[in-house]
Amino acid sequence: MRRSDPLQPLSRQHHIALVFAKTLRQWGRLDPAPEPGEKRAVAEAAHRFWEVELVPHFRAEEEGLLGRWQRPGTDPLATRVLQEHVGIHRVAQRLGRHLRGADLDAAWEEALRLGQCVNAHVRFEERTWLPQLEAEMEAELLAEAEAGIGHALDPEAAEAVLPPRPDPERLVEDN
Repeated sequence: MRRSDPLQPLSRQHHIALVFAKTLRQWGRLDPAPEPGEKRAVAEAAHRFWEVELVPHFRAEEEGLLGRWQRPGTDPLATRVLQEHVGIHRVAQRLGRHLRGADLDAAWEEALRLGQCVNAHVRFEERTWLPQLEAEMEAELLAEAEAGIGHALDPEAAEAVLPPRPDPERLVEDN
């Protein structure tokens, strides 16, 4: 679905987040399984992606869109957006703790979980939340939102911290 002009930058960032999630999903389907050095590099990259891309992205959505949306604070869609942001934040915090504590297996599991959570969240926002915003927000509010979120969305910075892609020869097919 094509987004309104003010929300297109956000959708482009969502595309990068889906690439992130797909890359992590692929790392989880390797045969043979990733070596410890690969696991560490991918987990560290996943944590960097969260810091560089997801933290400012969530802040921009919360301040730029949720803050302008004329829905009560108890609205189920707004509540879900915020709850999922908090959930992803918690996964990323656990990932960081495991990396600092040198618990590579736990860090690896959290990195894969982060990819799953980001995938589900982006799909919810693109399929449900953003269409609802477009239907309900006036053009001026969407334009204000674009100005408010545009500074936080940097596709080049996001792409620069994506985890490395796995060797396609090692991928096990999905059934």
